[in-house]
Amino acid sequence: MNLYKYRYSHSKSYIKAPNNHWKAMNFKGEVYEASFYEMMISNIESLSENTVKIISKGPYTPKNNKYLKTGFYCDNLGRFIYNSDRIAMAEFDCIKIDEYSLSFYECTLTQKPENLRSLKKESLRKSKLLKRLFPNKKILCVVVSNNETSLNFFKNKNGFSTLHYDFDDIDLWNLASNNKPESIACGLAMLPPSSLNEKTIDFSYLEEFEKISSTFSKDGSLSSIEDDIISNDGLFERLYWGKVKTEDLKAKDINLNSDFVIISVNFKKIKPKIRYYYVNNKDKSVYEALSKPKKLNAMKSSRSEIMRINESLPIRSASDLLQLEMEIIEWHNKTLQRTNRRNTM
Repeated sequence: MNLYKYRYSHSKSYIKAPNNHWKAMNFKGEVYEASFYEMMISNIESLSENTVKIISKGPYTPKNNKYLKTGFYCDNLGRFIYNSDRIAMAEFDCIKIDEYSLSFYECTLTQKPENLRSLKKESLRKSKLLKRLFPNKKILCVVVSNNETSLNFFKNKNGFSTLHYDFDDIDLWNLASNNKPESIACGLAMLPPSSLNEKTIDFSYLEEFEKISSTFSKDGSLSSIEDDIISNDGLFERLYWGKVKTEDLKAKDINLNSDFVIISVNFKKIKPKIRYYYVNNKDKSVYEALSKPKKLNAMKSSRSEIMRINESLPIRSASDLLQLEMEIIEWHNKTLQRTNRRNTM
């Protein structure tokens, strides 16, 4: 059975605590995704036509598949990822492609509204990314679940379709205990992830990020980048506003061995959140300014962003920062109004 040949990132934690509900559900979610992927492969291979393809991942990853700074590839766990400028932009459960369209599938077992809202937001972000990469294809997100509560959340929403999929009862403990990852030969209905890179147009996340962030930092007002943030559906999760002297932030319990603190606005939540960073000029390390400063690793997207625009950020005052905080409150209220209007339509 091919499910035993996948690599599961949650199998070991599940074996250590099989009675832990969250660990069991995390593992079950991975198995559900793999089971759905197997079903998709089987269905595509049964078609007489060969114009529809599934992108390979997991045990079907070609041995010559390599890490790419920019492009689609599979990592050493078999996860299907798109990178731009070394920044992991998205991970995909499954992608189906033909001459005119590209559908990506999001598998979920959750029924919690807050989790479904997060899934919707992340799916819109992936859709926007794929539209940038494949402007001549119709992009569709198909949400896959085993329950109607989850599916009903996405029904009749623009850009979404739904699919009910039940997988057979699987002995999770037996699967986790006897899991032996190994390679499986790709069928004719499958394409390697790198083949998608031949069909995409050029896209540099950092170049586009720099343009929008530059507009924000020069103007200093959220209104200057409001249209960009809304129209890009979360593609740019945070932007950088400027630098403030560390001594001006003592009231916020920020007391660092650095002259300036970099101010970022994170847009992942409905209410944008200010986050603080600084650069250690001795070794160019980047830290998030928490009660215990956290060093950002080289693969962290925020580190790449900061190193890209650090020198160009303007110096602003504590009163400027107060004005920004007031704008964030106003932004939050406007976002709630837009959300409420959409929900009543």
